[in-house]
Amino acid sequence: IGRPAGELVTVKGEVPLLAPVPSSMDAWVEKALAQNPDVKIAQAALEIAGLELVFHVDADFLPTIGAYFGVERVVQRMEQTHGGIEDRGLVADATLAIWAKYPLFGTGLGSYRMAFPRYRTQGIIAPSTHAHNDYLEFASETGILGILLLGFFALTSFWAAARAQFLRSDPLMRGLSFGSIMSICAMALHSTVDFNLQIPANAISFLLVLALSWISLSHGRRGAV
Repeated sequence: IGRPAGELVTVKGEVPLLAPVPSSMDAWVEKALAQNPDVKIAQAALEIAGLELVFHVDADFLPTIGAYFGVERVVQRMEQTHGGIEDRGLVADATLAIWAKYPLFGTGLGSYRMAFPRYRTQGIIAPSTHAHNDYLEFASETGILGILLLGFFALTSFWAAARAQFLRSDPLMRGLSFGSIMSICAMALHSTVDFNLQIPANAISFLLVLALSWISLSHGRRGAV
C-alpha cells in the first residue's frame, strides 16, 4: 500500500477491426428500409387508401367498404403504430428455444416473463412479457404435457358441440352448440397471434364455452332430444 505500481503492461496492443458484411453502404440502407416497421406500416396504409379510392370510384353512389368496416380508422391506427413494437417472429423463436430447453414440463405456469430475458436476442427491441401466441407460451410454460392437456379439453369439447349439431333437434341446444363451435374456432385462430388465455377474463370465458359445448350435447336428453 502506498508503493508505486510501476509500469503497466497492456493485454493487447491493437484490436483488429473486421470489415462489415456486406461492405456496400447501399446494401445496408436497402436492408434497413426493408426491415423498418414504420416503412412497412406506411406502405400498408397507402395500399388501404388506394383500395378505398378504388371503391369510391367503382361504387359511384353506393356506400364504400370504409363506411361498413371503418377503413379510415384502420389506417389511422396503423399510422399511429410505432416501430418500437417487438418483432413477433423473433419472440416466437426465443419462445421455441425456451420450450426446447424444457420440453416435457416447461418452466412453470406464469414464469414466461422471468424465463424470456435469458433467451432474448438482439433483434428484439422491447421486453416481452408474453409470446403473442398462446400455443407457444403454454408449450414453454407447461411443456408437451400441458399443451396436450389443453388440446385434449379443447378438441373433445369441439367434438361434443359438433356431435350435438347432428344428434339434437332442440333449437336451443343446436344454437348453443353452433355458438360453441364458432367460439372455439375464433379463440383457436386468435390465439395464434395473441395471448388470449393469459387474460383471466378470456380464460374463464373460454372455459364457459367448453362447458356449454357439453351442455348442448347432454342437457335434457333423458326425456327428449
